[in-house]
Amino acid sequence: MDDCITIGPGKELANLPKSVDAKYGTTGPGEVKWVLGMLLGRNRSARTIATSQEVPIDSTLARFNLLGPTTVTTPLAPGSHFSVAYCPTSQDEIEEIATRPSRELVGALTWLTLGTRPDVVFATSSLARFRHNPGRAHWEAAKLVLRYLKGTKNRRLQLGGKSPGIATFTDADWGSNSDDRRSIGAYIVKIGDRAVS
Repeated sequence: MDDCITIGPGKELANLPKSVDAKYGTTGPGEVKWVLGMLLGRNRSARTIATSQEVPIDSTLARFNLLGPTTVTTPLAPGSHFSVAYCPTSQDEIEEIATRPSRELVGALTWLTLGTRPDVVFATSSLARFRHNPGRAHWEAAKLVLRYLKGTKNRRLQLGGKSPGIATFTDADWGSNSDDRRSIGAYIVKIGDRAVS
């Protein structure tokens, strides 16, 4: 076993580390600081937990050689629409895009959306639709999402609070997909003041 996290009332968990240590030999009992590349911060008095992925964002920037580019303030350029029209059709275009790690970048962005970055879910899922045949426009848009993450990597997703309350908002864009005229729907679920989905 590599990592083990236990959550529950303190009284019930008091003997667990001793019994696990006796059987497997463990180190580092205490509060969780890191899990699956996410930094966890806990404020007991405010009853909140904050998570961030600053380190995975930095390693993704390094992996795709994007440490130097400037940051942007939105994950996608305003008015961005993706279409199969941007997918390569000629052999030269297909060979050119094959030299770029488009699928790997979209996969890395997808991983980041699952942890602490609901603000890039729409952009990432829009790009993921074209993973089988990404074009130059898709590659440039994926790099733009990563540049946005670079500028916002210190943001944290904070959960909890005294009275967290749940709110859900939804919207749809009727027939906006230029390929098949399907509508695009979206929703946001907030716990307290923070978007979680």
